[in-house]
Amino acid sequence: VCNPGVLEVICRTVLENGFSLLAIQEVGSKDVLEKICCELNHGNLRRVREWGGPKGEWRWQVSEEPAGYMFQADDFPVQNMTVNQ
Repeated sequence: VCNPGVLEVICRTVLENGFSLLAIQEVGSKDVLEKICCELNHGNLRRVREWGGPKGEWRWQVSEEPAGYMFQADDFPVQNMTVNQ
């Protein structure tokens, strides 16, 4: 997400819709996730900074091993996952 306008749209969409969990498939770089979380947590872009509602506390996590392709989803069960609110 090198384009600030795209980052702003992603973050505002997350905030305006009240998402508490966001899953992104086929991320090319962990830096992208870090940048999105940093913007959601600190709001440096104007439209994100102006958001008056709750922002939450955002963290990112990736699997160390590739999980495979979406069409193979049944081959990769999710285990030991918890969601805290």
